[in-house]
Amino acid sequence: LEDAITEIPMSLAGAPMLSETITSGTCFLRYAAKCSTLLPRMFPEAAESSRMIASKVVAKARGILSLSICTYGDGTVCNLLMTAVRFVHVCETSAKLPAIALHFEQRLVECLEGLAG
Repeated sequence: LEDAITEIPMSLAGAPMLSETITSGTCFLRYAAKCSTLLPRMFPEAAESSRMIASKVVAKARGILSLSICTYGDGTVCNLLMTAVRFVHVCETSAKLPAIALHFEQRLVECLEGLAG
C-alpha cells in the first residue's frame, strides 16, 4: 500500500490511481482496527500503521485535489471525492483517527466549494 501511494503521480492522471489506493487503504484501516481490538498483543503496531497509511493517503489526495479538477469532466473527480468521503468515515469510526479525518474532511469541503463557485 505504501508503494502504491508513492507511485501515484501528483497530477490529474493520478486521480483514478488514488481512488483505487483509497479503497485499499479503507480496507486496511478496517482490518487494522479489528486486529487492534481483537488481538492487541499480536498486532501492537496496527494503530501506528493505520496512522501512517492514513496520513500518506491524505497528503497525496490533498495534492491531487488542489489541482484544477474542474477540467476533469469524465466523472473521475466525482469518484475520487465519493471514495474520499468513505475514507474519512472509516478514519473517524473504525480507525479512530479523528484528527486525520477532520483535516481531510476540511480539504474535501474546500474542494467542493471550489467546484461550486
